[in-house]
Amino acid sequence: MARYLFKTAVLLLIILRLAGANACSEADYARYGARDPIAIECWHYYNGAQLATFDRLITTFNQTSGQSAKIQISAASQGNVADLAGKIALAAGSAEDSSLPDIFATYADSAYELARQGLLVDMSQYLSEETLADYRAEFL
Repeated sequence: MARYLFKTAVLLLIILRLAGANACSEADYARYGARDPIAIECWHYYNGAQLATFDRLITTFNQTSGQSAKIQISAASQGNVADLAGKIALAAGSAEDSSLPDIFATYADSAYELARQGLLVDMSQYLSEETLADYRAEFL
């Protein structure tokens, strides 16, 4: 259970770091014309206590930092790990570009396949070396 809570916390920290590191300034909004909140869709496999904790963290973010940065996260459990992996694979094979969520939990083998298909974004362009150093290498 502690391991799952740790993974949940790490995922949320990454989301929060990405949102905070790249929050748009008023100049950015004026430059790009974005006045509506940025919507981030997150799929995960959390259930029970993990789901309650993750939902609480997402709600807190959306009502605080997310609101001020105009970023809103919607998170949805896709069932268990196998269910999530199946839904990710199905979405990756879809003809619609918008089928995959913005952020999702996955294992390395699935991530390698999605990267091979060109469906993942290299996040290193958005994170400084200092920020990356805050995370365990095996989670990056």
